[in-house]
Amino acid sequence: MTAPRLATALRLRSLRALLVLVVLACSTVPLAGLGVFAWQRSEGDWVRNSGELLQSEARSTIDKIDRNLFERYGDVQAFAFNPDASAGPTTVARAADFYSRNYIIYDLLLVVDPGGRVVAGNSVTGDGAPVDPAAYAAVDLSTRPWFAQALALPAGQTHVQDPEIDPLVSGATGRDDPTLVFAAPVYGPDGQPQRLWVNWASVPRVIDQIMGEQVAGLAARGLDVTAQLLRSDGVVLAGPGAAEALDLAAAGSPAAASVVGGGSGFGTDELTDGTGGDTEEVRGWSASQGALGFAGYGWGVVLSQELADAVAPASALLRAVLLVAVLVAAGVAVVALLVARALTRPLDRAVAVLEQVADGDLRPRLPETGTDELRTLAVSLNRSLENVGGALGGLRDRTTDLSTASDQLRGLADDVARDAAHGTEVAGAAQAATELVSDNVRTVAAGAEQMGASIREIAHSTSEAARVGATAVRVARETTAQVARLGESSRQIGDVVRAVTSIAEQTNLLALNATIEAARAGEAGKGFAVVANEVKELAQETQRATEDITRRVEAIQADTAGAAASIAEITSIVEQVNDHQHTIASAVEEQSATTAEMSRNVTEAAVGTEGVSGDVRTVTVATRSTAASTDQTRETAAALSAITEELRGLVSRFDLPQRAADAAV
Repeated sequence: MTAPRLATALRLRSLRALLVLVVLACSTVPLAGLGVFAWQRSEGDWVRNSGELLQSEARSTIDKIDRNLFERYGDVQAFAFNPDASAGPTTVARAADFYSRNYIIYDLLLVVDPGGRVVAGNSVTGDGAPVDPAAYAAVDLSTRPWFAQALALPAGQTHVQDPEIDPLVSGATGRDDPTLVFAAPVYGPDGQPQRLWVNWASVPRVIDQIMGEQVAGLAARGLDVTAQLLRSDGVVLAGPGAAEALDLAAAGSPAAASVVGGGSGFGTDELTDGTGGDTEEVRGWSASQGALGFAGYGWGVVLSQELADAVAPASALLRAVLLVAVLVAAGVAVVALLVARALTRPLDRAVAVLEQVADGDLRPRLPETGTDELRTLAVSLNRSLENVGGALGGLRDRTTDLSTASDQLRGLADDVARDAAHGTEVAGAAQAATELVSDNVRTVAAGAEQMGASIREIAHSTSEAARVGATAVRVARETTAQVARLGESSRQIGDVVRAVTSIAEQTNLLALNATIEAARAGEAGKGFAVVANEVKELAQETQRATEDITRRVEAIQADTAGAAASIAEITSIVEQVNDHQHTIASAVEEQSATTAEMSRNVTEAAVGTEGVSGDVRTVTVATRSTAASTDQTRETAAALSAITEELRGLVSRFDLPQRAADAAV
């Protein structure tokens, strides 16, 4: 495979690849773009849905916590209304253990007298851990800020205290968990507070179960959620960050700020939440609104989910769309490749044909199959090749005809040159003859004058006059014959001139045809058109010259006819002179008159012969000019033949389809 064909094949492969890429782009890019657009839209929807869900779950969680706390709010009042709360220490201790075992959320339950001394308390925690009574036996609770307030509460109310790690609880239980203080007065029969029932509820056991169940429920739904309980000041009370007492409000958390303000909502941020990471998360939160008349602690629940998990369905949708796009791309690629091959295969054949045409072979043709644009391409290309082949075939034939015509023109030019040379020779001979006639006429004139002057010597000169007369008759006859031949030569020159004129007209016609064919040939025929134009101009010049020669030859013929008539007259006169020589003696007087007439006629003959001599010289010049023109015509014919051969060589570079006429031959 040659370098141009290899380059063409590579370009066709590039075209095939380009078609495949375009089809792939048109089919997969919109699908991928739709997937990305749907992912972006659905991502926002999933973030919003996740935030709304987390907000709803946070509201549900804080509501459960508030209800639980409300129960704890009522527990201490119920315990205080129990008559056992006013009994002796043993009964009180037994009642405290009973409540502790049945309400597992309490770490410490104490009954305190108005002086702040412990009457009795539980010996076991709600989860079964032992309690050391010695740790609270000698404690004076009257020093606690809340003691007096709780003791002064009216019936139906409970004093609540924010959670804290109480040293009393830690000493009695050995635990450092934060606890909630619930206190209610124990009224005596007189309606006056005689004791104070105080419960220390474990925050982990009050809160963790509720939040754990909520997180587990969300996990069962496939949501990986982190739960935090915030105090009213934004500090984490339960969940990640509680051990460090992480202050989310101070950290600038929008959720914490909203909870501190008693609000609820959802959003995203990248603030640390105590989990050890700073990944962007979706958060839903809700502040406490109290329950059943219990105002609550002003807490709030914050539920957090990683943004990647929240938008996982959207990402899964994007992956599914991209997978579909890949599968569609694979299928479309196969179909596009097959279609591209089907489209480029006819182009491959067309390129192969054009490569052969570029190499000069105009015989190949494309199969005219199918009904689509490719068949139209094949038909058009085949028709173009037929037209080009026909034009080149016609040019080849015209080149052959032109070569034959140029050869004929060159032969005719040679013939004209030979005839012109012969005419020149004849004209030279005629000129010599006319000059001789002129000399003879002048001699006769001189003799006539001498005869007139020496009439007395006629007798003596009779014999000489007879001889001269005989000579004059002979010369006159020869002159007559020469003039006749001069007329015949003039006629032949006229025939030659007419032949040259005909050749010039044919040359002009051939040059015109060559100009037309060169114009059809386009760029390749420009040089040939220039030469054809020069040939046409030369033919026109030759035609003008031959017309001039024709006029001159006709003048020569007319003058020659006059000279012939004059010479015939001279011959007649000389014959009369010869006849009169025998009667000179008896007709001297008559001879004198005759001599005078002869002198006049001879003078006129001399003038006529001078004119004939001039005309013959003109014919000589014209024939020489004709010879020069025929030489130029011969050179032009040779140049035309060379151009014809060059044009034939150019046409022969193409392998043309065989025509029906050629095949028949």
